[in-house]
Amino acid sequence: MSRSRLISAERLAVLAGGSAAPWAFERMDAPPPVIAQEEGPPPEPPIDIEALLAEARAQAYAEGHAAGAAEAREQADEAMRTLTEGQLHEQAEHFAAMLDAAREGLDAAQQDIARGTLDIACALARQVLRQELATRPELLEPVVREAIDLLVADGRSVRVVLSHDDHAWLAGALEQEFASRGLTVVAEGAMLPGDCRLESAGAVVDGGIAPRWARAVASLGLTVPWQPEADEVGTADEVGNAPSAVAPADAPPTPDQQEPDGDAP
Repeated sequence: MSRSRLISAERLAVLAGGSAAPWAFERMDAPPPVIAQEEGPPPEPPIDIEALLAEARAQAYAEGHAAGAAEAREQADEAMRTLTEGQLHEQAEHFAAMLDAAREGLDAAQQDIARGTLDIACALARQVLRQELATRPELLEPVVREAIDLLVADGRSVRVVLSHDDHAWLAGALEQEFASRGLTVVAEGAMLPGDCRLESAGAVVDGGIAPRWARAVASLGLTVPWQPEADEVGTADEVGNAPSAVAPADAPPTPDQQEPDGDAP
């Protein structure tokens, strides 16, 4: 029989690097040991479907309400911008129309002022000219001489019609100067100071102060009459388009153009 080597418990502990707990046989009729079980996570509560649906509906309603409110604000802002732009455009057009009307009114006022100034200037000039003709009949002499030169060039007799005041001043000198040319100087009550009319063989040269004045002021676009109390005054166009002062030679003489039977009163 071989000899076995027994290893004591102390020796095993040394070999294991530490002390060893004592060991003993358990009883065969002992109850089994109770093994502690690890506790797991608590069970989840049951899912509430109705609550989830209500929450989803509330969230959708809130999101829809927010989106609708934002869209409504955007539409309101757009409508307000459109309304404001329309009002501004309308006001701008209104102001432009008012400005145009004011400009037209100013232009009309300036034209009225200019026309009034011309009227005043013409009235003053007329007054001065009437005074000069009344006090200085010699001013008419160059006009009469020029008209006589136009008619006596062909040797025809000439009849000169003047106002009484001008006749007293000019008749003697004119008849003496043009005696060889058959010149006759007469006076008519209808003639105004400064008027003259020359008649020769049916041709008439009207040197009246009124038509000469009308032609002068017509160049300014005015119709200021020579006689302020005149009831009817032709327009500037009518004056500018008036027929020539020299009548055709074959025109029949009017009653006041007939040669007088004797000396004029």
